[in-house]
Amino acid sequence: MQDRLSRWEQALWMLLAAASVAMSLARNHGPIYANDSFQYLSVAEHWRTGQGLATSIIHFDSEFSRRDMPASVTTFPPGYPIATTVVSMVGVSLPAAATAVSALSFVLCIPLVVACCGLLPIPRNAVRLVCVLLITNHSATSFPIRLLAEQLFGLLTLAGVYLLMRVDAPASGSVAWRPHVLAAAGVVVGLCYWVRYAGLFLLVAAISFYAIRWLRQRSRRAFASLLLVGLAIPIVGAGLIRNVMLSGTWKGGNEKEAANSIAQVLKTLVTSVYHLFFGSAEVTRLRPPQLLLLLSLVAFAIVAVRVFRSDISAGNTARHTRSSLIAPAAVFPTYFVVVYTAAMIYAGVVTVISFGLRMFYPLLPLLLVLGAFAVTRVGDLASATRSSRLIFRGAAVFLCVGWLWANARNIAVATVVPSPQQQIAARFDPPRPGGQSLSAWFEENLPPDAVLAATDGQRTGWVLSRPTLSLVEAEYSDRKWTEETLKTAMQRYGASYLILYPTAPADLVPVQKESAFVGKLLERRFPPWLELAASNANALIYRVTADGR
Repeated sequence: MQDRLSRWEQALWMLLAAASVAMSLARNHGPIYANDSFQYLSVAEHWRTGQGLATSIIHFDSEFSRRDMPASVTTFPPGYPIATTVVSMVGVSLPAAATAVSALSFVLCIPLVVACCGLLPIPRNAVRLVCVLLITNHSATSFPIRLLAEQLFGLLTLAGVYLLMRVDAPASGSVAWRPHVLAAAGVVVGLCYWVRYAGLFLLVAAISFYAIRWLRQRSRRAFASLLLVGLAIPIVGAGLIRNVMLSGTWKGGNEKEAANSIAQVLKTLVTSVYHLFFGSAEVTRLRPPQLLLLLSLVAFAIVAVRVFRSDISAGNTARHTRSSLIAPAAVFPTYFVVVYTAAMIYAGVVTVISFGLRMFYPLLPLLLVLGAFAVTRVGDLASATRSSRLIFRGAAVFLCVGWLWANARNIAVATVVPSPQQQIAARFDPPRPGGQSLSAWFEENLPPDAVLAATDGQRTGWVLSRPTLSLVEAEYSDRKWTEETLKTAMQRYGASYLILYPTAPADLVPVQKESAFVGKLLERRFPPWLELAASNANALIYRVTADGR
């Protein structure tokens, strides 16, 4: 068991990964924000100022149910905001700290990938190729600069899997019992849950894996191993208890019912995995990179069939299946990928999660490691005959060229994502009748503690730095934004202003299309308890009248 690359070479690959992140930041002129980014930043801001794990952007139903401002957050775990707060203590802004957490998490994946490869083992040049494929991956050039928890979750997941792989990796010719490694793995598995609730899937995989081993072996060592890995249970349990105390459910308040088609979920799974590896190009379009990838798959299939047929004729099938194709350290990561995928499919069917590439990105480094192991093992078996060896090498070349070509093409055509400040400014800056911009009017007329209600509320609340009630769309909420619902919510939280965006795309602000009452307000038809305080072509600001308070 040893790392296949020297420490100096690993440092070089980490430096290249950091350079990739820096180039992505420069190309995009800063980090990439998603809707959840503003919730994460809001929680980090309140945690830093001693207000607890809470947010003043009231968005999800679980936050509205608290009836407090700020409201405790259970819709997602607080690990990423806490990490952001810790990094911000060096004197940087919260967005910069959140970016640093994501970027550093990606860079630290490199030594873990190398370590995982050394446990299987994988040849040195194949390890280098895995590093190249990871650094040049289209998704890996964007997620490390996204203010989201996926990259940190991916790092902790890879660390937990690596530790459990070490348990089964031979040391000095035999598998040694490593209680300290098992205990460390249990802690890391528990921490995964505190970054993303999908960490439950790693917990289920780890506990069930060692429970099955104990049931099969019935030994004290197997039982002790199960107990050590079980150190994750109280760590996860603390989060579950927090959710129950604050929201009444272990899920954290994500109670909206969903009944998605299993066929659609499976289709999304296939396309998401494709996009994870080869970028965002359409699956149905057969361009040169996709043609090379297809040829590589065909060539690998030919090699596999030839090896299998030769083994049958030689009576060596069982030997290759059990000895050549399987390494002890590869069993748990393979088992985890299967459990995670099955659990994510189930979640995609019955919950309102954003099922897609984002859910599977944390598996990318591990999938590359397992893929490299499988390919090198097939290559070892194919080396017996010259023709199979040539076909295998050609397949490997096609695969690498197709990968690099497809990902480079997607990186080259990727659009720059405007910052939330730029997007809000684009709506507020066109002058009002009379020449003043809404931004200037807003700063003159609204005190810093004024409570707002808004469509696109997460972005609006963060950019304007005011407590905000977000009118969330039906996909993520059971709340229907009727006149009475909106009026009651604004009265409860003391919100005095309502901001709408008439020209915002329906896919960006769906509630403006879903709510009949909001639709009337967009047409400037408003009830007596509201008055139009300011407007331009892109934004409307309503004020609650004295009678409406």
